Amino acid sequence: MPDLLTTREAAEYLRCHETTLRRHWRAWGLTAIRLGPRGSLRFPLSSLERWVDRSVQKATPAARRPRPRRVRASGDLAKDFGVTS
Repeated sequence: MPDLLTTREAAEYLRCHETTLRRHWRAWGLTAIRLGPRGSLRFPLSSLERWVDRSVQKATPAARRPRPRRVRASGDLAKDFGVTS
């Protein structure tokens, strides 16, 4: 039988809040099983691991680089390049 985690355990594994996990598990493409009359969720550990692997692959070094700062031309520099305010 696969390792099934409760919502609390899965949220701790993903380092998010339980409510966030309950709201977004379908959109994130996670697999979950409903158990019992109340339909409590259980998440297979393999599904969570796959989601983490996909998320890490999407995060490229370029995505983490800071954006270049915009510099407003003023004074002599503005005159040199013909920039008018």
